[in-house]
Amino acid sequence: MVEEVRRHGTQCGINLSSDDIAFLSQLIMGYLAKRPDGRRYLFKLFKYGGFKTEQASYLKTYYKEGYFGMEEHKLPYSKLEELKVYLYDNQMVIPFDMVETMERPDQVACDDCGVLVPSGYCSATVTEWSAGREHLVTLCNHCRVSKEDPKIRDTARRSTCEDCKVAGCHNWKEYHRKELLGEPVAKAAGDPFERQQATLERRVAPQERYAQL
Repeated sequence: MVEEVRRHGTQCGINLSSDDIAFLSQLIMGYLAKRPDGRRYLFKLFKYGGFKTEQASYLKTYYKEGYFGMEEHKLPYSKLEELKVYLYDNQMVIPFDMVETMERPDQVACDDCGVLVPSGYCSATVTEWSAGREHLVTLCNHCRVSKEDPKIRDTARRSTCEDCKVAGCHNWKEYHRKELLGEPVAKAAGDPFERQQATLERRVAPQERYAQL
């Protein structure tokens, strides 16, 4: 930013030092971030830059911060707009309309339990030893948490399962969550977990799969 401002200043015949530019930048950023009129101007800049705005939902009720549930402090949805933008890798700002999305996660199957899980968020490729050899396997977070190998366990977090928003997780999510929290898990006859476990047991065992490589 300093070099960009200095370049424009030179083009206009103005010589600014780095300290001058840093001081001006702080003034401008403080104005945009803290002053109500500055925030309004910043919002306009976002809209001019092609960032998407969307009317707040009529299916939700909005309140001023710190006044949740107080009728006199409700904000009408018709006067609220949401600014939507993507920040990529904490560095690049991408206008919302420049990204196309599919309404389902990118999923992969866990090589141990077989459940489909969101790629990257839940799954990870790790090195596992079997029959004296190393093998690359894709495991869900739950299976990695349960591994005896500490190097594999270190790649997983209990909170990933506890905070998971994937509905059902193929009927395994509630079982996994209770198991991780140390809660008793009922396994009644005909239980979905039991049925899926029986299906998995009929699959090729990991050691047999490795032997075929």
